Amino acid sequence: METTITVTSNDTKSAEESDEAIVKESGEQDLK
Repeated sequence: METTITVTSNDTKSAEESDEAIVKESGEQDLK
């Protein structure tokens, strides 16, 4: 599942944190 996210520079930090959480969660599912 791919997600396209458009953010402003002010949102970059929180967006990256959200992406890491999503990638970590989906990555664990994919590795099983």
